[in-house]
Amino acid sequence: MRRNLRFLTVLIASLAMMAACSTKPLRVQQIDTEVILIDSSLNAVQDTGYLAHLQPLRDSMNILLDEVIGYLPEAMSAFLPESPLSNWAADALLFPLRANRPDKADFAVVNIGGLRCNWPAGNLTIRSIFELMPFENQVVVLTLSGEKVILLANQMAAQGGQGVSGMTFVIDPVSKTAQDIRVQGKPVDAGKDYFVVTSDYLSGGADGMDALAQFKEREFIGKKIRAQYIDYAKTLTANNQPIAAKCDGRVRVRE
Repeated sequence: MRRNLRFLTVLIASLAMMAACSTKPLRVQQIDTEVILIDSSLNAVQDTGYLAHLQPLRDSMNILLDEVIGYLPEAMSAFLPESPLSNWAADALLFPLRANRPDKADFAVVNIGGLRCNWPAGNLTIRSIFELMPFENQVVVLTLSGEKVILLANQMAAQGGQGVSGMTFVIDPVSKTAQDIRVQGKPVDAGKDYFVVTSDYLSGGADGMDALAQFKEREFIGKKIRAQYIDYAKTLTANNQPIAAKCDGRVRVRE
């Protein structure tokens, strides 16, 4: 029985090798392509029954997203080296934490590339916040040495700037390095530790800011960046303040 099984195994293997040797290699003879536009022309193939089933959920979501939480007297956009929108976003991270724990929140950093829209003048809605920050990033507080803070400022300067609050520096246009780096108005002490409010995304060293990944400690405060923006906007509105910011020289290029 074993001899027969062994013979059968050898026979199958031999036949497989013979088939492999005799098979001609496959070659592509023709390639056909077709452009499929992702636009309104696809409406005709929509599942209307499914859309009707989703309509109540869509309606309730629109009511939530269209809630007005503030007012912008002027449009705000994001650009380098600093901008009204990036300044506002960084302030929204820093100011609430600094009000509750001033010894544990020195400055904040946001990446301008992570701000995914501009805001026109007029009503600010929750939808506006979702459009600005569509990601699920979390607020974190990093303990960073002064040496790494200086490195971070130089990395931001090399990129032409970023969004900061509680920090100021001047970009040398020739060397692309940061000069006169200050936190809370004081020169950075290389031997001191600082508390940086930012996103968990940036705490991994993303967007060319790997100095942030060299933290001593990282604290998750249990809140999403988006929720922080919403709460900050609501707080300003409750205090009869507009949603506004301006370029104030926190990051500037030396002339």
